[in-house]
Amino acid sequence: MLKKSSDIELFLKTVVGTPSSEIDLARHFIEIRLINPLYSTKCYFFAADSIDLEKSFTDIVAESQNSNSNVYVSIALRHSNKSGKNADCSLLRCFITDHDELNGVKLKNIEDPTKKATARQELLELLRSETHIPPTLIVDSGNGFHCYYCLDYFVDIRKHADSIKMKMQWLNRRYPQAPGDPAMLKISQPIRLPGSWNFKDINDVKSCKIVEYHPERQYKFSDIPNSESKSAATILSKKSKTSENTSFYPFWECKFLNWMRENPAEQTYHLWFAAASTLAFFGEEGREAFHELSSGYPKYSQPEINRLFDDMLKARSEGIGPITYEKIAEYGFSEKDDTDAASPAIYIQHLYKNTQLEKMGITFKEERLIFNPNIFAEFFIRQEELAIYEGKIFYCYREGVWTRLEDYELLRKIRDLIQDTRRNIFSTGMGNSALEMLRLAVPQVQNLDKFKHLINLKNGMLNLNTQELIPHDPCYFSTIQLPIAYNPDATCASFKKFVNQIMDDDPERVCVIQEFFGYLLTADTVIHKAFFLFGEGSNGKSLLLDILTNLIGPVNVSNLSLSDLDNSFRRANLVGKTANIATENEISSKGFNSQFFKAIVSGDRIQVERKYESPISYAPLCKLVFAVNNLPYSRDKSHGLYRRMFIIPFNRRFEGKDADKHLNEKLLTELPGILNWALKGLVRLRQNDYEFTNSSIINSAVNSYIEDQNPIHLFISETVSISEVSERVAKAHIMESYNLWCHRNGLGDTTKISPQKFWNTFRASCKELALPFEQQVSNGTRYLKGLSIKEMEGSIPSPLSQFL
Repeated sequence: MLKKSSDIELFLKTVVGTPSSEIDLARHFIEIRLINPLYSTKCYFFAADSIDLEKSFTDIVAESQNSNSNVYVSIALRHSNKSGKNADCSLLRCFITDHDELNGVKLKNIEDPTKKATARQELLELLRSETHIPPTLIVDSGNGFHCYYCLDYFVDIRKHADSIKMKMQWLNRRYPQAPGDPAMLKISQPIRLPGSWNFKDINDVKSCKIVEYHPERQYKFSDIPNSESKSAATILSKKSKTSENTSFYPFWECKFLNWMRENPAEQTYHLWFAAASTLAFFGEEGREAFHELSSGYPKYSQPEINRLFDDMLKARSEGIGPITYEKIAEYGFSEKDDTDAASPAIYIQHLYKNTQLEKMGITFKEERLIFNPNIFAEFFIRQEELAIYEGKIFYCYREGVWTRLEDYELLRKIRDLIQDTRRNIFSTGMGNSALEMLRLAVPQVQNLDKFKHLINLKNGMLNLNTQELIPHDPCYFSTIQLPIAYNPDATCASFKKFVNQIMDDDPERVCVIQEFFGYLLTADTVIHKAFFLFGEGSNGKSLLLDILTNLIGPVNVSNLSLSDLDNSFRRANLVGKTANIATENEISSKGFNSQFFKAIVSGDRIQVERKYESPISYAPLCKLVFAVNNLPYSRDKSHGLYRRMFIIPFNRRFEGKDADKHLNEKLLTELPGILNWALKGLVRLRQNDYEFTNSSIINSAVNSYIEDQNPIHLFISETVSISEVSERVAKAHIMESYNLWCHRNGLGDTTKISPQKFWNTFRASCKELALPFEQQVSNGTRYLKGLSIKEMEGSIPSPLSQFL
């Protein structure tokens, strides 16, 4: 069952490369581990320049087959024969990512073999499709895939630790649909050896094999972007940002802590206790450093480390200060840092304060402050997860959602950061120059909320394709989070009863309301309709929309009227909203302008403006919802307007004893259940290709509205029909009949309509009603061939010549 050694050979070419006279690989080691859950792990170290390296690896693979063991190998070379610590890593020649999930679903959790094979193939094609810095090597690990990115030269890990970490972050998050395993962000993390076998399931042994190899793909270290580079899809998560910030505390410049880390065998319990007391001063960042310091201690235990550290945190919260140099000397370590501080913790804090300003780009020359906004911007974006849209609007990632950050809010953050380091040096000029540099340095975002199959909830992202809740991730660029945690067991009996009552127990409209609620949970505008909840007062529509607003979240809802949509400054309120919910009581007799109404409904780009700012082009995500007592009038009689209007009649009235004044409070307690109810409607809507449940009452309301707004449409539907192909009717006769029909139906003087508008509307209505015709001219008379018109008796005085 042993594979050919070709995979091992290609692996070594990628990780070690060819010998170089400028680097003595004999002083660096490559580690290989033989792991069997039933036996202890075996570790081997080989000099990286060994001519027998391939043979040694092949022999270990053969040994693994005899013991059903998995073979793992280090990517980073070690400077000694130690194992498992980042500090022991010396050189790096390639980056690696591990991908074993697609669209939030772990491949190992897919039980159906056919579906699993399809998902694996989709994942492989996704990895192959990358054109910007594509992988040098793709390895099928038996479950997921490993991507190797080969450098053209070895990189010194100690000199470039921060840059390496940020480049690893960039590579790990470059595929939002298939993020890399975060375990690979640890530079000492081993990976399964290509050419070996996956024995995790002894009943289903899989080969670990190379499926793609491109030796010409060798990159310069500078070719790989850093995590805060302009590739916005790779912005770090909050967790990784926090981890990176840990490096700002110079823990290892403290002689005591550095000695503890470098001499684990000489640690005593009292010195260990002293290290915990010192690092507890720095909270969770100190905890991470304490684990790193203690990992080589012979009696190291992660639970014991956390227990001791928690005790130190509690002591600190009770006012007990950090341990002093004097006390540490009593425990056996007498070497003190060059400082007047009484304790190592205070010394580290002083070092931190002194170095922070320089890292911010703030220096002093002969007591004159010099500020470098370039350095400050790079520093700041390691503190805050920022993105910028259209080069103008800042967003900040907080608690699972990207939130708009106004310029004045950003300036306040800049001021607070500088003031916390040294008081009274901040100036408005410093803040403005920093702000302008951030516009250039912060990652640019082209598309917000583009993953339409995900709904952002308080406790995660709900994947509509799988109905699974997956963790938040900044790479989704979700700007809309519903203020509710997903609880699949929640119910809403009172709300369902309420909906049935306001819909007169009409099952069709109840289904429509459920689908309508579900649709408004999303950032999608695919249906291209505005919703008009129509009916006289006291019918439940206002209460329904209040529940909907609380379900979506008031912060995600705007309240512009139809007339407000014409104003570019007021349209700015639509940015970042998933719904616009408004009550329309008074509509101008001139009617509303449909231009921006139609654009917003369709999700087309519109121009929005804020005072003192340049306008931006924005594709709105919001759905328009209006509660109306009377349907709006518009001079636009086109099908383009009517097909965008979805009218839901509310015919029931609740007055006197039928009105429950406390119903709102009762229904708001059921929001988690209402969310589940709405999600069921959304599932049905998606299954029906975003077509709402057919409702005869809604259809009748829409048709009545069209007829009221467009008498030409109603005239045609009542009087015009398809004739024999050879038949034709004079256009003058059609106009005469229309004029008479309007007079009989009390529609007033129709001669005010221009000929062009009449015939444009006539053609559009015939097309919608499937009444095809051809235009003909005979002896100066214009005809429509293929139509006939019902004859009406009588006449009224009306000059018709202008319409011919």
